[in-house]
Amino acid sequence: GSQAQGLPVCSPEQLPEMEFDRIVIASMYVHPIRTQLLALGVPSEKIALSLAALSHLALCCARDGNHTEATRLAQIATTSYGESSTLPLRAELAMQSEEWASAILLFEQALANHPAPAPSTWVARLICAYRKMNQLDQAATIAHRGLTLYPNDAKILLQTADLAMVRERWSEAMEFFS
Repeated sequence: GSQAQGLPVCSPEQLPEMEFDRIVIASMYVHPIRTQLLALGVPSEKIALSLAALSHLALCCARDGNHTEATRLAQIATTSYGESSTLPLRAELAMQSEEWASAILLFEQALANHPAPAPSTWVARLICAYRKMNQLDQAATIAHRGLTLYPNDAKILLQTADLAMVRERWSEAMEFFS
């Protein structure tokens, strides 16, 4: 009886009585749900994954060191949901692969395309990527903007403190830990 993003949410028991073009799995428990759907007779070509589910799987693969599968899942997400929708995912995959320049470009694009205010995590990750590239002035600029928008965000505060330590500005770094 409920809905998610304007689409009906149904229990598996209801499926045999329904006609549908596609079922979208919007959970991180993709494998057991997909297995259950196949056991209920749903054809595999009618089973799709939400952007969130694809992103979760891709990031898990990247964290496990399977960058080939992570890239494949990101490509599926991009084909299914579009370039701009997958910018944060691709930026995070670039971070996981330590491709700092790509991560910077993708997070900058994601921030530019997202209505304000964009997620604070993107800002924190962008600060980190600039710091990893040793572009400390640019990292500081982003940190200042981030703290203006999100003055109490733990991730931005931590990245800003790390930046101050890299710059050997000890008193400034200590301010973020008090």
